[in-house]
Amino acid sequence: MSTKTRVKSKTSALLAALFLLPSLILLVIWISTGIGNSGMSEVGRQNEFLSYFPTWMQNFKALHLFSLVCCGIVLFFASGSFKKHSLWIRVTMMAIVMATILIILFDIIQLL
Repeated sequence: MSTKTRVKSKTSALLAALFLLPSLILLVIWISTGIGNSGMSEVGRQNEFLSYFPTWMQNFKALHLFSLVCCGIVLFFASGSFKKHSLWIRVTMMAIVMATILIILFDIIQLL
């Protein structure tokens, strides 16, 4: 079995980390909207969450779908890095994949 691919392992690891950032930022913004206002309704929390974005991006479902697409891209790039011999890249990609799975579950729950 060959371990050579067109994209280097460090490059795919970097791309996976870069595509994880938008989803991670959306998750942090969502969590920060509920920290100060524990008694806020779901609609109020969504409105506060959307107030962080420009008017052309204020669609709750579209933001979560964008996050799911980014997570899919992360999984694509991370899957190529598991075949590499470098242990630190495999461990890093395992952590990134675990974080991505949690974000995917969060996004699916928010879309329901």
